[in-house]
Amino acid sequence: MNELDSRLAALNPVGTADLLGDASSAEAARLFRHILSQPVATLPGRRSLQPRRPAKAWLAAAAAIAVAAAASGVSLSLANHGSTRTEPSGPPLVGFQPGPSQGVATNAVTLVGYANRAAALAPVFVPGPRDWMYRDLLQKIGSRRDREVTWWEVNWRHSFAQWPDGRVTPTGSSTGRCAGQLGGWPGCINNVYRYLATLPADPAALRHVILANNHSDSAAAFRAIYGLLGDYPLPARFQAELYAVLAGLPRVRFDRFATDFAGRHGIGLYQIQAHFWKTEIIINPRTYAYMGVLVISTKTHTEYGRLVPKGRIEAWTAVLGSAIVKKAGQVP
Repeated sequence: MNELDSRLAALNPVGTADLLGDASSAEAARLFRHILSQPVATLPGRRSLQPRRPAKAWLAAAAAIAVAAAASGVSLSLANHGSTRTEPSGPPLVGFQPGPSQGVATNAVTLVGYANRAAALAPVFVPGPRDWMYRDLLQKIGSRRDREVTWWEVNWRHSFAQWPDGRVTPTGSSTGRCAGQLGGWPGCINNVYRYLATLPADPAALRHVILANNHSDSAAAFRAIYGLLGDYPLPARFQAELYAVLAGLPRVRFDRFATDFAGRHGIGLYQIQAHFWKTEIIINPRTYAYMGVLVISTKTHTEYGRLVPKGRIEAWTAVLGSAIVKKAGQVP
């Protein structure tokens, strides 16, 4: 094994062919070698093994979460308050802006490279405790199809949802105590952003931490990452780092042709879970933003006493909007 192969194995412990997927072109191979040839501290959009941001800056967002109650299983005490209306907000009021596109990603290598370069050009933003986390989600869970438009206060005190008629009404309130845990991530969901700020940016080190949090189970680590991507607005830099981790997990493959529940075309990183379920993270090939997830049966099988036919969709989502805004009812 030569030096390049040794560094590849350390960074992404899967075969080169698996990492490149269907598009192992000479251009992609050259880009991959270029990425590996750079010191970690000088990679596009990369930093050395230090906290992602100064801890002092992130303490203002210590109680941040962006999980919908239905997705996280957290039970909230309902409160009756007044309603509001959806209000558009300009770019200055929206956090976690994407960087400019660097090209169309056609394989895992270009995805990681382009996402990192774009992230390096994205403005840095730290949410405050009184900011709000907005998400517009179209989803199919089993036979149920619905659309959820929600706002969660960063300090986890209040939440709002938009009804089909456009009304924005409160859906819950909390004392701010530990309201639960996001699967695969330590601590309370109130403190997820603060925890993320302590993680290393190097993909090999980040992969090690995520696997350790999930008992060295690659499938659990994969689920933890797509759960985080689906429920939380995340900065472009951290999304890019997660893509590098995903590409380095065993049995993760690249899909050039993925489609979210809204019918938008993207690319995918997927893993076969529990022998029969293809679980795919769908990503925009031009902006490198998370688009949604698809869980589909790869073969006919029996599960919990029921016959599951090949091609059955267990879950399918499309994130139509995700951002940090200044108040409930605002949209990007």
